Amino acid sequence: MALTQMAEQINSKFSTQHQQNLKKPDSLPNGVKANSESVDLDNLFAFLSEVTPNGQNSNSNDLINQIGEKMNHLVEDLDVELESVIQKEIEGLTNERNLLNSQHQKIQQNNQQIQQQLNQQQINQQAQKQQQQAFQQQKIQEQQQINQQLAQSNQPPPQLQAQQKLG
Repeated sequence: MALTQMAEQINSKFSTQHQQNLKKPDSLPNGVKANSESVDLDNLFAFLSEVTPNGQNSNSNDLINQIGEKMNHLVEDLDVELESVIQKEIEGLTNERNLLNSQHQKIQQNNQQIQQQLNQQQINQQAQKQQQQAFQQQKIQEQQQINQQLAQSNQPPPQLQAQQKLG
């Protein structure tokens, strides 16, 4: 906005002096084109930076230095913020990894417990099978004893057997 006002002021000055300057085209500063409509702002700023007195030049250098310092502070702040975000991300990933490791350990413990239970079930099943076999063996032996007793009871007493042989 201020630059536009400066350009308008210079344009108005040039338009009033236009008649005088037409006779002397070399009297204008280098790069500044005077016509009745506008001024080339790039050339004007180049001219103003060359013509600026030392006091104003140091003020603009101070301003540039202040801007540079602010930019450096912004960069430092950005670096600190980036480090903070990266650190938080690392902590989050570390926590996630620790959680996964903890869950993995719990799963392994559960698998071991399940395996132990399966092994115990197999042992119990084998013991039951052995008990059933022993029970069946005992029943078979009892049946054999009963059969032997029956076989002996079906035979006549030894005296009768002798008489039957004689007779």
